[in-house]
Amino acid sequence: MTPDVSSPTDSELVRLRRRQRLLAIGRALAAVVVLAGAVVYFRDLDLRELGRSLVASDWRLTLIAAVLNLGPLTLTRVMRWRALLPHDAVTGRLPDPRFLCRVNLAAYAASNVLPFRAGEAWRSTSLRERHGYAWHSIIAVQFVEKLVEAMSLTAFALPVALFPRPAALPMVLGLATAGALAVLGISRLGRLEGAAVRWPWLTRVGEAFHSLESRRAWLMSFGWALVSDLIDLAMIGLCLAAVGLHVPFLTWCAILVGVNLASLLPSSPGQIGLIEAGAVVVLASSGVSQPQALAFALLYHAAHLVPTTVGGGLVLAAGELARLRAPRPLRR
Repeated sequence: MTPDVSSPTDSELVRLRRRQRLLAIGRALAAVVVLAGAVVYFRDLDLRELGRSLVASDWRLTLIAAVLNLGPLTLTRVMRWRALLPHDAVTGRLPDPRFLCRVNLAAYAASNVLPFRAGEAWRSTSLRERHGYAWHSIIAVQFVEKLVEAMSLTAFALPVALFPRPAALPMVLGLATAGALAVLGISRLGRLEGAAVRWPWLTRVGEAFHSLESRRAWLMSFGWALVSDLIDLAMIGLCLAAVGLHVPFLTWCAILVGVNLASLLPSSPGQIGLIEAGAVVVLASSGVSQPQALAFALLYHAAHLVPTTVGGGLVLAAGELARLRAPRPLRR
């Protein structure tokens, strides 16, 4: 029997485990730095005023925001992801949206209770087991999905940049430059034929990325991303109204950009502390007091965190229950 050439050698496994340990240490240090920064930033917080803002808030509006998150927002994010996925090799169809919704909710729940966005691994593994996609194709889709998110976010950041706030323009230019460089680099990588590349798996990702260069797929995914961000803006407006804050629509857009930039750091479970810091920084620059800004951030984060954690937990429990009830083969 010929050996499986795709199996990693012992030395490769040792190097992989070493890199994983270094990556885990780096992430832990990043989490400590972020949490320490949040403690320093909120060291002078008036807890009494924060409590009064939360008690006086309209929780009905927060509940509506939570329903928007669990329903329309989850569905639009699933459709944004589905538009980029390749067709199933057996059925010739795209994955069922209901299956993708369950996978997404389970992934959100895992990321909400575990650090470093652990749900991303669950999402990739579930997709591979159900439809047999190659790993480099899944990685390429994830990369393009993040790029589409950045493109949509830039569309909402541009009005903020046009508003007389000098700090917004470098942020938008940075997003646009990073997106353009990423597209150029991966597209060029996908065209390398016969070249000696140090990381062959990265070449396969580039080839998969190049195969996704379909105008229809990009436009569909970008359209769903815009709708998703609009729903998120509606949630921001509802949570602002819940704590009695009436700020201009451009501030809503700035909050959307701020919390998304803050959540790029995969540190604490559920991005706890990062979302709050991003929202408070934006609102504080608009003249809102820190306690009232934090009250909004807590309600907004709860509207995201609680429904997906509960819904994803139910999905995971139902899947585990179905697995336990499944008939097992008889042992001889």
